[in-house]
Amino acid sequence: MSVDIHERESEESAGKEKSALAYKTRLYREKASILHNVDIVHAPVSAAAKLDEIRSPFGMGVYASGNENFAAAHFVRDGVRVAEDVLHLRPEIAEETIFTAVTFQALTDNPKQDAKKGAYHHEYRSKKLIHKQPHLSDETREKAVEVLKKVSLKWGGTEDEMAYYGARDATPLVIRLIDKYDKAYPDKKILEKEVTRTTGEKIKVRESMKEAVSCVVGGLLDSERGLLEYKRENRLGISNQYWKDSATSLLFSNGEPANHDGEIAEISVQAVTFDALQSADRLLTSKEKNKIVTKEAVKRQLNKDEVRDIFTEEERSALFGLLDEEEGSQLKVLAKIVQKQVLKKFWMEKEQFFAPALDRDPDTDASRQLDTLTSNPVSVLSSGILEDLPEDERDKYVLPTVRMLLSPEFVTDAGIRCAALRHERIINLSAYHWSHAVWPKDTEEFAQGLDRYGFNSAAEQMRIRMINAVNIAGDTLELFYVDGEGRTNFDPHGKQKALKESSAEKLTFMAATQGEENQAWTDSSMMNAEEQMRKQSASSTRSRFEDELLTPLPKAELLKTKDEIVKAYPKDYYFLIDTKKGEELDAQWNPEWWE
Repeated sequence: MSVDIHERESEESAGKEKSALAYKTRLYREKASILHNVDIVHAPVSAAAKLDEIRSPFGMGVYASGNENFAAAHFVRDGVRVAEDVLHLRPEIAEETIFTAVTFQALTDNPKQDAKKGAYHHEYRSKKLIHKQPHLSDETREKAVEVLKKVSLKWGGTEDEMAYYGARDATPLVIRLIDKYDKAYPDKKILEKEVTRTTGEKIKVRESMKEAVSCVVGGLLDSERGLLEYKRENRLGISNQYWKDSATSLLFSNGEPANHDGEIAEISVQAVTFDALQSADRLLTSKEKNKIVTKEAVKRQLNKDEVRDIFTEEERSALFGLLDEEEGSQLKVLAKIVQKQVLKKFWMEKEQFFAPALDRDPDTDASRQLDTLTSNPVSVLSSGILEDLPEDERDKYVLPTVRMLLSPEFVTDAGIRCAALRHERIINLSAYHWSHAVWPKDTEEFAQGLDRYGFNSAAEQMRIRMINAVNIAGDTLELFYVDGEGRTNFDPHGKQKALKESSAEKLTFMAATQGEENQAWTDSSMMNAEEQMRKQSASSTRSRFEDELLTPLPKAELLKTKDEIVKAYPKDYYFLIDTKKGEELDAQWNPEWWE
């Protein structure tokens, strides 16, 4: 089977698909218009309908959002997250996401695009996609074209289209998705499917994945720490190349930003890299693995100073023995290095929590541990990086990590904060990925990590908070701003005019963005959360540890009816977002973006 993104369907079938999508969109917009004509949105949101609205009519899976910033834009990271969330409900989204990643895979290194050969793209935009997405208004369409022009100028695109690769986690995420899809649907034989690249060349998914694994392995071998690091090559590129891709997502507790002039190893990138190496080890033959990386190269990796010091001599001997005795064991050993580095170099003993990243001291080049508490370690819980440890050792990391993330430092009525509340004042604005920002995507990933280690009641509490917040807001928002007192902005776009003009206390967030409406991975987080809550019993047995953590937290009850949602909407305060001031402040931290 050959799949061509741009010419995938015949005119007849494409017309039917477009017609069906337009029909679903019309139904949704009619429903939405009814909801937004009242003072307060008072009906549960249909995340499935919202996701249908941003499905690509070109077989590209989903676009990132329904607003101008990400409208008709394909983000691999977002697409993979959506695909994993709804793999059991909408498997076609996973297949299309994989095909799209293969289509735009980097064929050469390109510094302007922050591209490494074999990497999957961060984002792809084109005028064609913008003009062919039926739900967009003319105003949104015009703004989306302006965004395309802006980023193309910075990142090596043209007026008509742009592909940019500044996301270090995108490539391992796709490798992991291919594995998950293959496990769930082995009869689909995903590795043998052919995809047409932008050059017109046809390539099997297996061959593309091998190129991607080579890219990941090359990054590991280039690192003195044996980790998958990032450092932008384009001065105007994204400085933090993981899902929290704002310049202020990695800070020290004194407010100093991470050193972006050196290599940064962020913890969630390591977690998905570990998973990707295990996925590749399962999917590839020994012969294929040997072509990607030799045993000698992995032995040299083990002998690097910053790798050698994380292992005991007994552990090193065992890894050398594995390489000598087991054919094709190179990826397993590289995964062990990543795992051990996370345990040794990211763990903050005093805080009993994982650091978000390691950077390099600009004066000495020494490896430094960022000392802030952030939500980044949820990826450690949701990945498999701790799963194969002996139970006692695993508990040493899992239990205190869960304890911290379930504390008032992080938990709000809308979900978990991106950074601990204690750090809210080290930055002078309500930043995109800091203490005032609560992302439904982040909360659901935390819930998935809780499920992995049997904390089902805690997972349910996180999901209830996320679902309630979305339903109170009446939209699957990208993020919620929550102040230091726990008050949530449920109306970032100012649609509730009656409340805005009422006598409620007026509060202000200084933020560079209001956040997007109809965010794809909020849609999928809602869908997965609702599905998991249907499967799991709320009366399931709780461990003493889980009971201890949940008892101090206010218990969240799921809002099921319109009346319950209306009553839950806060009437005593109203938040305004000062984006003008927020942009001015953000430009102090990230001047290149605002050039």
